[in-house]
Amino acid sequence: MFLVALVAVVLLVGAARAVGLADGQRLVALFVFVGVGILGPQLYLAARGEGQPFVRVRTGVLLSLLFLAGAYALTPPGERTLLVAAAVLLAATLVVSEGMRVGRLAGR
Repeated sequence: MFLVALVAVVLLVGAARAVGLADGQRLVALFVFVGVGILGPQLYLAARGEGQPFVRVRTGVLLSLLFLAGAYALTPPGERTLLVAAAVLLAATLVVSEGMRVGRLAGR
């Protein structure tokens, strides 16, 4: 599954470069990698009901935040705002997901 996601990342980054979307911006490649390579498979498995859906979502979001945090130091100052916005959005997703999980446990 990871290799399929990695091939999809390479194809999407190549397509972005071909149309001039990713010229000089490493963030496009990072977002494609995080979205397709990490979040995509976890959210797909959560939607199919394989394992525990909230664990899948939590794993995908936490791994994505880890990659974004690691990329922050390597990102030029002009592009960091977009990186921080993506991290805040992922953190908000994690809070909502955990709130739903706790509410579901309390309702049992």
